[in-house]
Amino acid sequence: MEKKVLIVDDHAVMRAGLKLLLQDAFANLQLFEAGDGDEAMEVLRQQHIDILVMDIHIRNTDSISLVELISIRYPKTYILVFSMLPEKVYGRRMLAAGARSYLPKESTLDEIKKAFELVFRRKTYMSQNFAEIMAGAGATQALNPFDQLSRREFEIVNLLLSGASINAIAQSINVKPSTVGTYKARVFEKLRIATVFELKDLAVLYKMHHHSMGF
Repeated sequence: MEKKVLIVDDHAVMRAGLKLLLQDAFANLQLFEAGDGDEAMEVLRQQHIDILVMDIHIRNTDSISLVELISIRYPKTYILVFSMLPEKVYGRRMLAAGARSYLPKESTLDEIKKAFELVFRRKTYMSQNFAEIMAGAGATQALNPFDQLSRREFEIVNLLLSGASINAIAQSINVKPSTVGTYKARVFEKLRIATVFELKDLAVLYKMHHHSMGF
């Protein structure tokens, strides 16, 4: 039976590359693509999508909210997150939002094919590393200080890491600058830091900073 797959990524080269890989490895696929959340929702309104493959950092898109929305409106659509962002930081959040699997983009071609074989059977894929984290193995990795942040706090952390000012963040998320200041203070208290420089150091330690600069 033909499966309909939607690839959501704001990089056309990534979409094209993944389409070629899937067409080469699997038969009976009908592939669709979208560059942001709005385009993805438009495709979902027009097609019954079996598998949705999406990045986390997508232009003009709150990816966690998008996953939650799709999970509610289209519960039969299987969501696979395919991202360069570290799974130990983002994996739990995306799975909690409704994604079924998390596949790092740096995976080997064989690992990517193995993951999609599971996904097409509607089974869950996790890398060995992430499976150990989720199972509680490797306690030092599981104790990620960023896990204690709320979704809004986590969003503000990413914006701070991208170099955005308090006013720019306020405008981006449509709140007052004083509200952003309150969130920032709460984040710093939870992470036990005092400056953005310390935040960047902590982000580097947990492999967030390099990727988040492109937020």
